Amino acid sequence: MNKHRFYVYGLFYEDDDGNNVCFYIGKGTGYRHENHFYSSTTGDNPYKDNKIAKLQRQGYEPFSKIIKGGLTEEKAYALEEAILQRDDVYENLTNMTRGGKGVKAGEDHPSKREEVRKKMSEAHKGKTFSEETRRKLSKALSGRTHSEDSKRKMSKNTNTKGEENPDSTLTKEEAATVKWLARNSNMTQKEIASSYGIDQTNVSLIKRDKSWQHVDPKPPVKES
Repeated sequence: MNKHRFYVYGLFYEDDDGNNVCFYIGKGTGYRHENHFYSSTTGDNPYKDNKIAKLQRQGYEPFSKIIKGGLTEEKAYALEEAILQRDDVYENLTNMTRGGKGVKAGEDHPSKREEVRKKMSEAHKGKTFSEETRRKLSKALSGRTHSEDSKRKMSKNTNTKGEENPDSTLTKEEAATVKWLARNSNMTQKEIASSYGIDQTNVSLIKRDKSWQHVDPKPPVKES
């Protein structure tokens, strides 16, 4: 059996401003990182399961990304724990523990996090990570890998040259208005997407000139 079959992964979603937000860190083998989305609950963490269900209800597309693979189980535990020791990351996660083998599942319920944080801090005094390690972790946590299905969905309104496809659901004028609304109005990307019958992902791509690059933003035409 391959001892280096373990990996550390994150679960993410893209918010209304186009930022990738990590809400769970884990370790696993095989298809573990994808199994979170196959059913409404995996039973091991209700906070994470509820987060996924809520995001999907709100029209977001949670996704997984392997942060680092080719690890032994021991090294996977160590990397998972290193990431979860970062307060700026951990405070936004749904993890029930801070990783490693020292905390039982459930002890790190949100109501107990401060208490557990102090215990873990004491246990890890003197443990530091190089700037290079921190840089790599930051880069990994902000990255995104799309599935082939996701890429097809996101390319619905544009081809590789940024030009509208024949089956596009948006006209050039509509795309220009979507771009203007996404950049200048108080409407959320979800509201804009609903108004034009497109995915929220498309709104994000249009806003960032990843789609319809050749179209200039134009405000909605006021009805007389």
